Amino acid sequence: MATVRRKKKAVKKKARGDIVLKPTPLTLATELSEVSDNISDYTIWLYGKIKIGKTTLASLFPKAHFVLTEQGTKSLRVLSRYANNWKEFKKYLEMLRKADMSYDNVVIDIVEIAYEYCVKYILDVNGLLEIPDGDYGRTSYKIRKEFLDGLTISTTDPNKGCICISHAVSSTRKTLEGDEVEDVHPNLSGKPLEMLAGLFDIVAYYTYRNGRRVLQLQGDDYTMAGHRLQGRFLHPSTGEAIKFIDMGTSPEEGYDNFIKAFNNEYVPPAVKKKGVKRKVKRSSR
Repeated sequence: MATVRRKKKAVKKKARGDIVLKPTPLTLATELSEVSDNISDYTIWLYGKIKIGKTTLASLFPKAHFVLTEQGTKSLRVLSRYANNWKEFKKYLEMLRKADMSYDNVVIDIVEIAYEYCVKYILDVNGLLEIPDGDYGRTSYKIRKEFLDGLTISTTDPNKGCICISHAVSSTRKTLEGDEVEDVHPNLSGKPLEMLAGLFDIVAYYTYRNGRRVLQLQGDDYTMAGHRLQGRFLHPSTGEAIKFIDMGTSPEEGYDNFIKAFNNEYVPPAVKKKGVKRKVKRSSR
């Protein structure tokens, strides 16, 4: 009777010297977390009008390294690398995450072009020229997921701050009452806009108000802005939330006012009230 030899399953042997890491047991917190007083521990989405000084303001953050998608730093002395496509963009972010503490902040300038890189990358990978009709959102989902995965390389880095820069765009939308109002937001729309906004601790709008440059920190019916920092950006005397920061007459003054506002040391300038001319009724004789 012929004997049947069964094949033994290949067993991967552990090489000598290999270290077997035991999974860390899960535990619940017993102490409250500490609140950071370092601005570089928070993520910032800075958007605003063209040529208002967004890149210059970001360059004043300590030990900042730029990942550029447009050449906007020619007049500035900064640490920077230009990304030509999505692969290069992600690679630079990964290199910065692995770098030592010589970089405190990563600046992405500008983020909407990085999104365009991501769209082209996903289309190329899938052999598409554009998102096809009847796709039922599958390709759009892949784009959003890839973009979110790419951005979280920097926005979740515990050792570095992240500042994303965008241009501002204006559009119109209808209110519940049917009125059309102007809506100002970063140069993205729909799901990408909502998705990216959720990554940041501070969304600030750099604009002009009464002929002066200001940074808007509180949103309203017309402007996208806001932050989730409790106990920050408060008036030192009244404790009220600061909506506008005057950015002064120089980039350095603007940055200084921003840090003062973060530390609750900024006093907004008094707004001059325009006098109202009263009509004097003369008595008839």
